[in-house]
This record gives sequence, C-alpha cells and structure tokens, in this order.
Amino acid sequence: MKNVFVKVNKKGKRRPHIRNIVVILLVALIAFKGISQTIINHIGKDFRDGADKKFLENVTAAAFSSPNIIVIYVDDLGYGDLSITGSRAIETPNIDSIGQDGVMVTNYYAPAPICSASRAGLLTGRYPLRTHTPGVFMDAENMVGHVTNSVISLTGGYSFGVDGIPSDEILMSEVLQKAEYETALIGKWHLGIDEAQRPNANGFDTFYGALYSDDMNPYKIYHNDTVIHDAPYDQSTMTGELTEVAVDFIEEHTDEPFFMYYASPFPHYPANASEAFIGSSKAGIYGDCVQELDWSVGQILDTLEANDLRDNTLVIFTSDNGPWFEGSTGGDRGRKDTTFDGGQRMPFLASMPGTLPQGQVYDGLMSGIDIYPTIMSMVGIDLPDDRIMDGMDMTSYLKGETESPRTSLVLDKNGKSFSYIQDGYKYMEKTSSDNGSYWMLKQGPYLFDLELDPDEAYDVSMLYPELAQDMKTSLDNFKVSLEENLRGWK
Repeated sequence: MKNVFVKVNKKGKRRPHIRNIVVILLVALIAFKGISQTIINHIGKDFRDGADKKFLENVTAAAFSSPNIIVIYVDDLGYGDLSITGSRAIETPNIDSIGQDGVMVTNYYAPAPICSASRAGLLTGRYPLRTHTPGVFMDAENMVGHVTNSVISLTGGYSFGVDGIPSDEILMSEVLQKAEYETALIGKWHLGIDEAQRPNANGFDTFYGALYSDDMNPYKIYHNDTVIHDAPYDQSTMTGELTEVAVDFIEEHTDEPFFMYYASPFPHYPANASEAFIGSSKAGIYGDCVQELDWSVGQILDTLEANDLRDNTLVIFTSDNGPWFEGSTGGDRGRKDTTFDGGQRMPFLASMPGTLPQGQVYDGLMSGIDIYPTIMSMVGIDLPDDRIMDGMDMTSYLKGETESPRTSLVLDKNGKSFSYIQDGYKYMEKTSSDNGSYWMLKQGPYLFDLELDPDEAYDVSMLYPELAQDMKTSLDNFKVSLEENLRGWK
C-alpha cells in the first residue's frame, strides 16, 4: 500500500511528502475547529425554551381605548437627510409633520450601527448582544446562502452559531398580539429565515415584504410564508407596493387596536425610486428615494386622519442606523457600522395628538431599546421580569413631564469596538478610523465632549483623566457582566 506521508526520490531515498502532510494537518485543524466551535456554540447559547411562553400566558387583552401603534423604521437614513434636521437638498414635509405635531429627540441613538442588530434591539428592548444578534444575519434562502451561513457559524462569526432571533426572546409584536392587537410587519425583517425565526412565528399576524436584505440582488417578496414576487423583482415599485399594503391594513382594522411595524428597506443601497419621483429632489436618486418615502408616510398619516384615528395612534419615525455610501450624517463623524455618532445618532420623531405635546424638541439621551418599554407603558403591560430589560420607559420624558431617565448608554459594533456615553461624554475604546479600516492602526481610547465637540474630533482624556477612567471602568464592568451572563437571565 502506498504511503502518502512519504515520497521516493530518483535515488530511491524515502523522505516526508510535505505537501500531503500539510494538507492532512489543515484538514485536521479545520475539523478540530468545527467540532470545538460546535461544542462552544451549544454551551454558549444559553437558551431558555418556553421562557417567552410563560410570560405571554399572563398578558391580558388591551382595553379598546389602547392606542394604535405605528413604528416606521427606515433603512440607512442619515440624521441630516430630513428637512426638519437640516437638509436643503431633500424635502420631507410629511415626515417633518410627525415632529412638528409631536416631539423630536435630537440625542437619540439606534440600538446598533448595523441592520439585524438594530432591529433586534428595537423589538426586544434589550441590547442586541443579549439576543445573539451582534451584527447582520446573512441570506440563507439558497444553497450558497446555507453554505455561507454554515461557514460563518463554524468559524465563530455568529454569536454562538445563532443565525436568527432566538425563540426565547419576547418581541414587542408577540406581546401586543397576545394583548389582542392586530399586528403587521410591512417591509424588511432581517432576523432569520428558518420557520421559527420568521415574522409570523414571532407575533405578526400579517407579514408583507422581504426576509432579508441583499445589497446587490433583488429581493424575494413574501405575503406571510408565500413568495408572491420571486427574484428578479423591480425594487423601484417597492415603496408604492408597501404603501398600498400599509394603507389597506389600517383601513381593515379601524375598529380594533393595531400595531404596524413599517420597516421600509430604503434608502439602503441601492436606493430606488419609482418613475414619478425620479428627479424630484436635489440629491440624486438617494434623495428621490427619500422623498418617495416621505410620500409614503404622508399616505399613512392621511389614512389615519380619514378614519378619525390620528388622536388615538402613536406614530414613531426613525432609522435603523446611519447612512452608508450616500446620505448625510448631519455633520456627525462616521457612518453605518461605526460607533461614531454618524453610525447611530438618528432622527427620532413621535406624535400622538392630545397625548404628546406639539412641536417640542428634546435633547435628553434616548435609545431605540427604549421604544419597547415606552410602548408597553402606554398600553399598560408590565415588562418581563425574568431577564434584564436594558430599555427604559420614556413616556414621561416624551410628554415633557420629566427629564430623560437615561444618563448612560453602551454602543458596540458587532460585539466589539465598544463605546460608552454618559452625561454628554463618550468614551470610545481603541478603534479603527472611520475613514480607513487599517486593523493594525487602531488608536485610542478616546474621550469626547459631545456638547462642545459633536464632531468627535478631539480627545479630552488628558483634561479629564478621572472621568475617562470612571467611564472605562463602567464599560469594563458591563463587558464582564456580559461574559458572566450574556443573555441577562435573572
């Protein structure tokens, strides 16, 4: 039998066959990595099967007077892309009207600087890291996607191999559905594609949109679990189509409380607009796309007015994270996928005539993880008590009755590159520059005075060494708590 470990040269001498040995060692290393990562993943997931059901069993139906809720969560919109926040190239009168008729928070941060994580934070009221969603879940609707997901999982790219929202998380949609709200997700999901991870299995009576985000290829469009538009799909018609579905949903549920999560996939790259809006802005196709979004919001607000629902409907508008290739951060440093303010400081507008004051601008600290407990408070439902809820009830703050209860906030990029905001200062760990991902040239840590230096241009840690140390200690303690109890179980 031929020995693959040796080779015989011309003189008949036997010597190690280096190439074969290297190949075998590489295969063994890969196998060991896969097996060890699988074991680590299994242990580290820390799932609590049935924990969500135990809580939901005790949720009672909401009173008929409970407010309708619409959360408009657009994709990759920058802080400066609205006329109400300073854009001179894009006109957004309908979106602006939410803030003009209600409140605008200028110091609001999305739960994460990237898509899936931000959506997990919104819907659970918890830091995305606790939900095993530090970054982006990849498309796995075809063989290539499945292989990609498997490789990412086995190489530790996902949090303990989790590739979708865990079933033991208690989503806002699940609570409101149990409280006898009619619930709908219209737009983009991006929290997993397996059956247990899909919208209809996570509290949404109606799902119309895309399961994932693909930067280069057309979406598949679903109505619940059925594909109604297979790829290729003309994305320029998407805003109009989603708007029609949103309007129909409102009109079909005028006599019962409803929750509509309108998660537009725009202006995420590549931005698209229908023929009617091409050339409508002074900001190219990106601006045209945003102005069509503004039209869409106008259609929703008009439908509420026409059905005498405006006073009993809480409308929230914000973005999942900062802009990518195009879009304005409003002068903030950084963009999507960074913890500089340009990646996470977003416009936040909310209105509910008669409940929230009109035309108020607040500068207190707020996060997207606060939306969940705020809505639960307004509906009259207690929060889960078996897990850490990182979000805070902002009801009194939005009503103008108190200052923001939030004085600190943790930011992170994919479970790394942490930052910590406290009392107007931001402590940022050593990080890559926002304009060059040279991994070997990470610098920091930094301390920024966000009130004097909103550009995050000057490190003031030498001026305030004790403050920098205190904030570092707070952040280190938080990271240690994650290591000891990632999921936040009590």
